[in-house]
Amino acid sequence: MMRVGVVGAGAVGARAARQLVSSTAVARVLIDDQDEARASAVAASLGEDQASVSDSRDVDVALLTMPGAQHAARARELLERGVPVVSVADGIDEVRALLDLDAVARAREVSLVVGAGFSPGLTCVLMVWCRDSIAEMFSAAVAVRPEPDCVTITGFEPRASFAVCTVIEPVR
Repeated sequence: MMRVGVVGAGAVGARAARQLVSSTAVARVLIDDQDEARASAVAASLGEDQASVSDSRDVDVALLTMPGAQHAARARELLERGVPVVSVADGIDEVRALLDLDAVARAREVSLVVGAGFSPGLTCVLMVWCRDSIAEMFSAAVAVRPEPDCVTITGFEPRASFAVCTVIEPVR
């Protein structure tokens, strides 16, 4: 089981942390935010047995959810220490700066996932399309699955696997 650092305890970070503590692949979520009171509040809401406040220095993977202009610098620091990084930044300049870190990630043989914040937006677009295209829906759900059978990437063997899956069930 892994220790995940969530860097940024705003709305996105708090939501991601709640999802992560529900995963059997995650041993502990470490919340890191410039506002220590906010980080403490998020950690407390998750339960002290599953989350705590930390500077994300001793994690197996880091999720960057703080304001976008800070992602590239923090990602570089983490990658240089050999920590895989997932960023939700979606600003063009910040995404380009993150993509420029490819050589650092490759040199340390760790993953750098850029644009993870795009998937929730894409899911919303898909849901609206379904609402407008399907006469009646029984259910529509979005879930983070620990063993993604909906996504296969050839040649990629992560330490733990997660995928955002959208399931649509038409009325029968």
